[in-house]
Amino acid sequence: MTVTATPAPYTSPDVGGQNTVKVDIELSGAASANYSPSNSTLDVPCEILPMPIAPTLEPLGSHDYTGSPITPVLTVKNGDETMAASDYEAVWSNNVNAGTAKVAVKPAAGGNYTWSSTVETTFTINKIAYTGEKAKSVSVRFGGQLSLDLTSLLPEGSRLGEPVVADEEHIFETSPVLNAATLSGRLVYDKENVGKTATITIPVLETTNFHAYEFVVTVAVANKMEQVNFGFGSAVLNKVYGDGAFAVSVANAAQGSEVTFTSSNPEVAQVDQAGNVRILRAGTAVIQAQASETEEYFAVSASCTLNVAPRALAWDLSGLAAVDREGAVNNGRATLYGGLKVSGILDADAADVTFTCPASMLTGTYAAVNPGIQNVTLAWANPESPAGLQGSKADCYMLPGTLPGFMGRINAVRNDLPAPAESTAGVRYSLTMEMGISQVPQAFQGMENLNTPAKIEAQMRLNIQSQAGDIPQERMEVYDVSLMVNVDGAGWVQAGKDNFPANGLTVTLPYPQGTGQDTNDFVVCHLFTEDMNGHRAGEAEYPAVEKTAEGIRFKVYGLSPISVGWKDAAKPDGTGNPGTGNPGNSGSAGGSQAAAGAVVSPKTSDGSHMEWYLLSMIVSGGILGGMFLWNRKRKGVK
Repeated sequence: MTVTATPAPYTSPDVGGQNTVKVDIELSGAASANYSPSNSTLDVPCEILPMPIAPTLEPLGSHDYTGSPITPVLTVKNGDETMAASDYEAVWSNNVNAGTAKVAVKPAAGGNYTWSSTVETTFTINKIAYTGEKAKSVSVRFGGQLSLDLTSLLPEGSRLGEPVVADEEHIFETSPVLNAATLSGRLVYDKENVGKTATITIPVLETTNFHAYEFVVTVAVANKMEQVNFGFGSAVLNKVYGDGAFAVSVANAAQGSEVTFTSSNPEVAQVDQAGNVRILRAGTAVIQAQASETEEYFAVSASCTLNVAPRALAWDLSGLAAVDREGAVNNGRATLYGGLKVSGILDADAADVTFTCPASMLTGTYAAVNPGIQNVTLAWANPESPAGLQGSKADCYMLPGTLPGFMGRINAVRNDLPAPAESTAGVRYSLTMEMGISQVPQAFQGMENLNTPAKIEAQMRLNIQSQAGDIPQERMEVYDVSLMVNVDGAGWVQAGKDNFPANGLTVTLPYPQGTGQDTNDFVVCHLFTEDMNGHRAGEAEYPAVEKTAEGIRFKVYGLSPISVGWKDAAKPDGTGNPGTGNPGNSGSAGGSQAAAGAVVSPKTSDGSHMEWYLLSMIVSGGILGGMFLWNRKRKGVK
């Protein structure tokens, strides 16, 4: 006989898409008629691993310098097939300045492909013609000294050649010289030269990002001196919205010259006459400094460009959760609750700048679909319309470039719970227990304190503490217990309030891990998820708990969710360990189901409550009777 196992096609063939695959079982051969497989289909564990490949990068050609990082569109191929951008991550280097830039690609985290060797290519960033300032005019008093620092007037990496002087009107005593980037020379002391000029041409032989060009300095003879080298320490200041106030300063103002400041864009930045700058929003403003004229010096101005970048925000995942039930995850898709938030908005803008991103605007994908904590990758549900910032100062902030990943939870499910005692031959009941909450009942969706699984679990824990306040969080579990019903063999269906047992349902749950019948006492809370049996959705009941060999047993009048808390069992003398006394409803009626006038039996270590109670009453009665007769005899003697 031959057993043939034929695996079905993968339903989600991506990495992490599924952890089981269906396999069809078939018997063949002469002896096959003597056997019948108990299952014709099996779910076999599987793991989808990234495919090893050897990708290649298409040449990227050359590109002109722009001043910003250059990131050409990549074409990455696996053989003849062009790979999707989501299958790899690009790492760029040296891609701003002119020269040779490089890009390498590595496998995307959690992607379907992998490779070990380095896959990279280079491309050229070309120099361009310089379009900045190429000339400078200065006025120097007759007999004065020319000293002009060209550093701030030249682009990065400038290498200068020998200056060429055209002094046809002989205003210089000797030919000006260039030392590093400073041009200097003494003028002839002759008032008749006022108004005459000379030009000095300086070859800019090489720069980092521009072709060679010439810089021309025109020197005019004046009856006053120019405030040479007056200016800011830096021509550009880069700040971020939200940075505090700061001061700007200038150097080389002539003695007696008064310096004042102005801003070209007061909506972005304001400056006072002392040079104190206050940032108001993101954008660009030119801070201008004016040095006034004196008897010996001309007035002069200088400027500094202030760039205020938007403030970078960070993702806040505190309000977002991914929770699902084992076996209910389709194609790795996570069920998201709550919403994504951001942090970093200034307090002064909190009422104006808002970010609204409910879970419905996102999709989440589990890295694996096994029960437990799993990585979740987020994406926009509609990439064409992602969530954004709103408000008059929204442009002053910047969202992170990519959505975050975070941890989600897949709750394990147990199907081996004892059948409820209410089952009959015609009506059978079955229970399943999910280890946590993954779904929000419809009645809870409009309740702010119960509209996410996390809020339901938190409320269930608070309910336990309302009955036994010293039970810590780590001694609690919350379950989603589902009831299935089968009437006259018609098939199993989910039970609702219309077919829920009229006199309540007996539930037996396994003891939480680390607890037991003899070592712990228990408190149970059940939260109604719809209006039924005299209760409103959201109300709680606290059933009496019986400890049995099978587990903790109690009766409820609705189902799901249920929370359990526990303490160390009480000692025979009624005391317990410090902080772990006996819960109020373990083994006795409690909560909304406590019967009016019910008698609570004394508790003994062997569980025989009523027998011990009756024996105690008999013994007590005998003692009292004996004392009465003895007292009468004493009176008779007298």
